[in-house]
Amino acid sequence: MLLIKRIKGDRVYWVFPGGSVEEGETLEEALVREAREETDLVITEWSPVFSIFTDGRKAHFYLCPTSCRTVQLGDGPEKLRQSAHNRYELQWTKISEVCHLELFPLEGKYLAIQFLSS
Repeated sequence: MLLIKRIKGDRVYWVFPGGSVEEGETLEEALVREAREETDLVITEWSPVFSIFTDGRKAHFYLCPTSCRTVQLGDGPEKLRQSAHNRYELQWTKISEVCHLELFPLEGKYLAIQFLSS
């Protein structure tokens, strides 16, 4: 599973790649754009997995197969916001390791583990 390791000052935690749907965009267009901005991956196929409500909004999670193992930040805002005290590091993570990570949102973490373990 591709995750983003966030390092903000002394705090280290993990998040799923993703973001918001911009005005006039479909969910799928936002998925492709966010994947490109955050991971530099070009997503051409995806399957919806689950949706949750978190932080007052609906978050959609997709399975996006790729053969690419080398990833880097794209040209999105995350790359521009990077500094010595605010870092974004992409990392492929084994599902067996995910349960030990401080990964947000928590409900997304548990549902992803359940889905990928079945």
